[in-house]
Amino acid sequence: MNWNKPFGVALLINLLDHVILLETQNLIPSANNLTCFGYNCEHYVCTWVPGDITIEYVARWRDEQNWNFWHNCRHNTSNACEFYGEIINYRIVAVQPKAYVGTTNSIVEIRLDFDNIIPLPPRNLSIVSTAETLDAEWIDSPGFILNNQLNFILRYRQNDSQYWSSTPEEETHYYEIEGLIPFTLYEVQLRARYHANDGVYGNWTSPVLVKTKEGNPSGLVPVLPKLEYNKNTLRDVLISWMELPLNNRRGILLGYNIQLESVEASQQFQVPANQTSLLIPGLKRNINYTAYISAYNAIGSTEPSIVVIPTSEDIAQSVSLYVYAITLACVTVVFLLSCVCWVKIKKFKSHMEPLPEPHFFKLEIPDNQPTFKPLCEKEIFDELKVKKPAGHSESHVLLEQGEESDCKQSNVISTYAIVKEL
Repeated sequence: MNWNKPFGVALLINLLDHVILLETQNLIPSANNLTCFGYNCEHYVCTWVPGDITIEYVARWRDEQNWNFWHNCRHNTSNACEFYGEIINYRIVAVQPKAYVGTTNSIVEIRLDFDNIIPLPPRNLSIVSTAETLDAEWIDSPGFILNNQLNFILRYRQNDSQYWSSTPEEETHYYEIEGLIPFTLYEVQLRARYHANDGVYGNWTSPVLVKTKEGNPSGLVPVLPKLEYNKNTLRDVLISWMELPLNNRRGILLGYNIQLESVEASQQFQVPANQTSLLIPGLKRNINYTAYISAYNAIGSTEPSIVVIPTSEDIAQSVSLYVYAITLACVTVVFLLSCVCWVKIKKFKSHMEPLPEPHFFKLEIPDNQPTFKPLCEKEIFDELKVKKPAGHSESHVLLEQGEESDCKQSNVISTYAIVKEL
């Protein structure tokens, strides 16, 4: 059979194209999502998703210094490759099925720049707390030994909250978080960014839980209306309040202080934390009182809540009753004393003799009597005391004036007189 030469060449070309087409249709699929970055300046990693999970894929790389030489990845793991060594400018990484190594079949390449670094989480994050601050310290991510290569950001939140707060970016290895709530559990994390890779941060550290220390409780104790129980001129007053909210306690609540003030005196009471009322006995109804209620813990106390205890509404009536009672008592005492006096006088009169009728006397000197030595009035009265009738006083005796004598008294009578009843 004679073949035409041009016809034979054309047939051969068509046959080769057909073989190539069949081989192309049977190629192993290439890897997907090839990603490369560095943990630090000498430690890099590449990851990918296999096009066929039954096929083994390998990675190779080359630098600009030796562009024609491929380096095999010595630390292959499942769908990942880690390699070490500093990158001067950039590095080309290629991934393909192991069966196609040395060809261009199913190859995927990526350029890895020297600054494409995403640091691992910083190490040794430690936190010291006060009542309202957290002082955090740490060291660099693994592989960084030079200063100022990394920038850091902290984030924190209350342990039961969904919302984070972040600190400004910091180059140092220390930061103080301020303005926190005392006696509250916080969750803190830290991450780093390579200074030449703007906006790309590494993973967060594991959360560190720390509780701030106790502080002064805040807010006011919610007070309830008072109750009053009257007892004559005194009253018992019951003051009540609600428990201080947990968020305001800022520590372990120990109890409540009640300071009672009035114009007369000041009193102080303390009740345990599980008690929300206090009965104050024996308050005067005509005096205003003011109660100051505050909650306290081991550090301090809240600002006091004020309960005003005015005078009782029926104080005027109670005072008038009091005055009436005192007046009635005084009248009764006066009446009883009057009765006692009347009885005493009655008894005294019953034992007294009636006074005799008054008698009047005069002294007469007979003419035929001899004249004796003149006597003074006192001497005459002494003699009359002997001669006067019984039961008659000296005031009932009338004397006649006699001749003058040398007695000192102005009135002198005769030395001899006869007592004569008028």
